[in-house]
Amino acid sequence: PELRPMLRGIEQADSALINGSKWFSTMFNASFFFFRERKHVVESLNSTGVYLSNEHTDAGRVVDFKDYQLGLGRPFRSLKVFCVLRSFGVDGLRATIRRHILLAKYLANRLSASGVFEVVRHVDFGLVCFRAKHKTSGDHNNNNNNNNNNNNNN
Repeated sequence: PELRPMLRGIEQADSALINGSKWFSTMFNASFFFFRERKHVVESLNSTGVYLSNEHTDAGRVVDFKDYQLGLGRPFRSLKVFCVLRSFGVDGLRATIRRHILLAKYLANRLSASGVFEVVRHVDFGLVCFRAKHKTSGDHNNNNNNNNNNNNNN
């Protein structure tokens, strides 16, 4: 709930796709696809050949979920999500997300304090963007002196 402001305006989007593999503990192959108009998704991902057409789908009386994803073997992905929701519950998933965000902020603080790395963007969720700090010319000369001393000792 405390992160809801980060999604402000999402209700204006036509679609949103969320990868559930980390925070929903499904490890891989589980995405959440939210969309405003079903017909656009079905038209773009439809894999129905003439041999699969039927009067119920054509009349709009049933939903063919095969038209909501690309094929790739069609594993039963929703079972993983169902099991996680039953095991963790909403409170458990919230706790997992909060813990991952705390860990990301902890990592960002450690990287910043190291003097070797700099965090290049504020940590909002579980992603930490960082890079090695650039060495100054003084640092470069010190490294060369250390390397020369090490080579002379060999």
